[in-house]
Order: sequence, then structure tokens, then C-alpha cells
Amino acid sequence: FVYVAVRALTADEPNSNGDCFPHEELIRIDSMLNRPVYASFISKGVYVNHKNTDDPRHAKGAVLDARYTKDASGDRYVELLLGVDRQKDPVFAKDAERGIINKFSMGASVQFTKCSVCDNTARKREEFCEHIAKFKMRECKDKQGAKKLAYERCFGVTYNEISAVSDPADESAQL
Repeated sequence: FVYVAVRALTADEPNSNGDCFPHEELIRIDSMLNRPVYASFISKGVYVNHKNTDDPRHAKGAVLDARYTKDASGDRYVELLLGVDRQKDPVFAKDAERGIINKFSMGASVQFTKCSVCDNTARKREEFCEHIAKFKMRECKDKQGAKKLAYERCFGVTYNEISAVSDPADESAQL
């Protein structure tokens, strides 16, 4: 195996897809797992470009551990320890070890989201407010007239996988 540490996501900052994972949600204890939400990454597969993630036979490896970090500058993020199987895909493993494969993107399921502008709760697309449905990742005015960036704050999160990608939604999701 090749072992690599990967920054999976940043807390409290929307990614380019307009998804934000709040600090409170990441550290919340999931009653089904009996551990923090960020730890739901553990034992999930490592894939390429979010392809075939429903079939573990296509995984290049597995997430061995997860930790929630706050650095000296106040940056909060989830870091993963990946084990990449050299026998399963020697080229992928070698490229990960050499840092050639160095950008990642997480896959997650969420129970509901809240709009960053109006706090509307949506469990399905039909419940999105206008801010999310039409203006996601653009500035909108709230009820008081203040400009705010429209994005979804995600709750009831379960992380499903981590994928090597060329263009991550979270620019900081790298080796």
C-alpha cells in the first residue's frame, strides 16, 4: 500500500459547487455511527472522478482515518489518511506516491440544506428557494438589503467516497 494524507474539505467555506459543510455539522456526533460526522469517511473507497463509486471493486484503496484540524490561522478542515493498493492499480499508486495525483474531491449524501441568504430548508430540489434555484454562488440581497453569497449549508451529512480529480470543487483539497 501507499499511504497519503489528503485534505478532503474546508469547513464553513462554500466550494465551487455551492456546497458548504459547517463546522457544527462536521463535529456533530452521528448517532448511527457513534462518532463525528467527519469520521464517516473512514473505510470508504478511493476512486477516480467519482466513477463506479457504488462498486467497491473499482476502489483504488480506502480511507483509513480522518481528522478534523484547526490550524494556527483558524483554517478548519478535514484531513484523510488514504491507503492506496499497489497491487490493484500500480500506476495510480505510484502517481499518488509521487504527488502526480494530488487533487481530490469528496462525495457525500445530505439529508437537507439551508440557504445562506434566507435560511430556507430544502430536502429536495422542489423546496429550494429562489436564491439557490436561480442564483447559487452569486450575490443576492437578504431581507435587510445586505448582499450575501447564495450557497447551500449541508446537514445530515454522510461522506461516501473520496476521488482523485483534475479540478476539485474545493481548491484546497489536495495532498
